[in-house]
Amino acid sequence: MARVDQARRRAGGRRRAAPRRAASALIYGVHAVRLALRRRPEAALELWVGKGVRSGGAAALPDEARRVGAVLHRVENEVLARLVGDVAHQGVVLRYHAPVERPRAELLRHAGAGAWFLALDRVQDTHNLGACLRVSDAAGVNGLVLGAHETAPLSAAAIKAACGAAETVPIYRVSNLAGILRELRRAGVWVIGADCRADTSLYDAQWPTVNGLLLVLGGEGGGLRPVLRGCCDVLVRIPMAGTVESLNLGVAAGVGLFEMRRRGTGAARSASP
Repeated sequence: MARVDQARRRAGGRRRAAPRRAASALIYGVHAVRLALRRRPEAALELWVGKGVRSGGAAALPDEARRVGAVLHRVENEVLARLVGDVAHQGVVLRYHAPVERPRAELLRHAGAGAWFLALDRVQDTHNLGACLRVSDAAGVNGLVLGAHETAPLSAAAIKAACGAAETVPIYRVSNLAGILRELRRAGVWVIGADCRADTSLYDAQWPTVNGLLLVLGGEGGGLRPVLRGCCDVLVRIPMAGTVESLNLGVAAGVGLFEMRRRGTGAARSASP
């Protein structure tokens, strides 16, 4: 938060009077900023736009920002770099109220029949986190469950990679992922673990489609930890036909979720969580 405020002062911005509902954060990139303005317009605070931006997707963002009441700044690119560093900001930076991670109790309340979740353990790459949010939105899951230990934050890079899904997919960050998986199982959720060492192929595995379902994947490199494998109702592997041994985390999540979707899992999530 201190870094955001310091960057804003250097950029010469003014703080807009508004009720504080969540910590403010900076995000960048035309697509991420446009979707944030459209999906949660009440969260927008300030938009910085490079003076050279006159055409393309970024050109319409100043008018959108004004419509939702955000403060607009026309600045040099050096100011944008001071705000977010040496990244592909595409000439736009937005300060807004960041998406609020949901409490554990809410996750358990939503664990009935038809519920559908993706869980990630120790995902450390922010782009992988963003990719998993994106595929979760595309598949229609009801929420993304993250273990708090050694897990990437919902950073500007993750939000950009999510392509708007950080605004639509509820995120639950829990201190004890194994414990919450056990609680969800007791509540009737069927837990499917993706593990390259499993004997059963994803396409041969059986699970009840009337129950709540959760797909859990391990982090980059290490896969599912033994304690999490012990929390699963079934372990499955994605069969590989080529020479590579594994898939990128976001790709693996997409393969698993869309196979579950193909079998008629869950109900489509509302666009507004």
